[in-house]
Amino acid sequence: MTQIKEASLRAVRASDIKLIRKWWADSRVMTAVGFPNGLQASEAEVWTSIAKHQAVDFSDFLIILDEAQRPIGEFHYRQVSDNSATFGIKIGDYASQGKGYGKAALLKGLALIQTNPALKLLEIQVAADNLKAIGLYEKLGFVITEKKTDNWTDQLGNLRSTAVMQLKI
Repeated sequence: MTQIKEASLRAVRASDIKLIRKWWADSRVMTAVGFPNGLQASEAEVWTSIAKHQAVDFSDFLIILDEAQRPIGEFHYRQVSDNSATFGIKIGDYASQGKGYGKAALLKGLALIQTNPALKLLEIQVAADNLKAIGLYEKLGFVITEKKTDNWTDQLGNLRSTAVMQLKI
């Protein structure tokens, strides 16, 4: 059984962009989200993507820190309707995966999202074959509400399926 690690979240900084770009380029990290070759984004493209995300009301892009305050991943969220939000999480430091940091960061992120009293529902769309993520979300109370078969194409041209998961808050 994986022991829950301590993790914290902080605002993204300009100095994080090189590291985020490295995570996005790592095929081991990005395969589960449809980029088996990683993303080959420039630092400017990474910064633009984050800035667009943060420009939306009740939205943020945060860095996940381990116990030593070392950046190991990213957590982002945004409100998508009057009463619902979505989020994304990635442990970008491959050596830190599978050690409980994802769950710890997810719990912190969900608590942050729940500070908005208007929100009643969280929804995330997960690659249907990402069983580790689906299992984690289910342990936290998310349920699969829809399965979309062959609804998107990954970077290599393979058809992929999606599990839509929701949590009432």
